[in-house]
Amino acid sequence: MQSSAELQNRFDASDLAFQFAHHYARYAHRDYLVWPDRTKQWRAARLSRDAAKALLLDIGTHGRGFLIDGTKIGMIVNWRMGLHLLRQYR
Repeated sequence: MQSSAELQNRFDASDLAFQFAHHYARYAHRDYLVWPDRTKQWRAARLSRDAAKALLLDIGTHGRGFLIDGTKIGMIVNWRMGLHLLRQYR
């Protein structure tokens, strides 16, 4: 199993969703979610209830996405953490 940093570095250079999320997380000081949708296209959105719900619907119980905070540190978001994010933004 690959670590969060390895997965993030693998996609960081080639994918615009990660570049967008890293840039705005750093300069806007907001958290961003990055995840693959059902067609395997990467999406990025500012952390909110709607973004957390879209992430959960797209990744399902076995997929994963990333949470990028203002210091550009990525965290893997699985189903369980996604539910915590969803409850946090009620």
